Amino acid sequence: MEEKTIKNEFEQVIENINILADKKVDRDEFSKKMEEVELSIKSLSEKNVSTSENKDRSFLKKEELVKLANREIDRIVVRKANPILDTSFTDAVGGKPFPLVQALPGVTRIQRRMPVFLPLSLKGVLTNNMIQYVEQATAGGTVTGIAQGTAKAQLDATWITRTATSLTINGYMKVHRDMLTDIDYMQAEINNELIERITLELDRQIGLGNGTTELKGIKEFAQPFAAGGFANSIEDANILDALRVCIANISANNFEANAIFLNPIDFAGMDLTKGTDGHYVLPYFVGEGGTMVANVRVYANSGIPAGYVLVGDMSKSNTYAGNAVMIDLGYDMDDFTKNMITVRGEIRATHFVKNNHVKAFIYDSIATIIAAINKS
Repeated sequence: MEEKTIKNEFEQVIENINILADKKVDRDEFSKKMEEVELSIKSLSEKNVSTSENKDRSFLKKEELVKLANREIDRIVVRKANPILDTSFTDAVGGKPFPLVQALPGVTRIQRRMPVFLPLSLKGVLTNNMIQYVEQATAGGTVTGIAQGTAKAQLDATWITRTATSLTINGYMKVHRDMLTDIDYMQAEINNELIERITLELDRQIGLGNGTTELKGIKEFAQPFAAGGFANSIEDANILDALRVCIANISANNFEANAIFLNPIDFAGMDLTKGTDGHYVLPYFVGEGGTMVANVRVYANSGIPAGYVLVGDMSKSNTYAGNAVMIDLGYDMDDFTKNMITVRGEIRATHFVKNNHVKAFIYDSIATIIAAINKS
């Protein structure tokens, strides 16, 4: 009700002001209307001081009324202001929308796996096209204990020189020059993309490379599982038993396994393994939440195919690579006329396991190992 009263008074003020603006009004009527306006404004002001925010505000200034009285201005126009909303911004034909958003910094990159073979295999910096090394090929004769005056046992050995050739792992991207200048972080993003993908490919080839068009990976050097004395010997064999016998076989060949590589799906299978009565199995040789089996670290990584396992002594895996992935910029074919730039990344590397160390690794299907050791 009070709002309605104020509205009516306000409309009356406007009407009186418009009368004052009429230059045909005589002086007496002008004075009378001026008094009415001043009284109305005073009344409205008193009703409008309920909040501190509006206490010092007045929608009509006294100096404006004086100017009106002295005929210095024709009229006072009082209007309701329209709010400026987001929808007030419209696009011109072919124009770009006004940026009414808060932009977050950086770029959310595609989620990729972490390198797993490279950190454990890297032995040094590659400074030439090939790595050359010498290893013993044969060992003859037998060491024996003999009586005095008896001829000593003769021993002999041969050595052989071997080489490992390097490959260049690389990739490139094309980008318009304007994109590099218009977007501050684009050069860094392209560099990071090349570095990450080339590093991951190097990592994959160290583990699984085919040895023909790729580096010869650990898988190609590794031995398939041989059950030996474990054949048909373990009741209700499971994945944990399979890992344990692989470690034992490597130790039997005079190496010390220090890494087990599993796909994350198979790693979860370790945790979910149950006995015949439904209880979860946690053998005494499994520790730290399943990440250790017989004191050997388990690495869960999607770089290993599901259903397979690689167990080995990673000190016997040798990777030599350039200091880092090299990034170069240049022109390719018609790049110059199209204002394009080619960004290239590459790294030269080699990987090998010496012949005398191949038995330090086992790579095989988990199902095959379980079937070989399970007591039927």
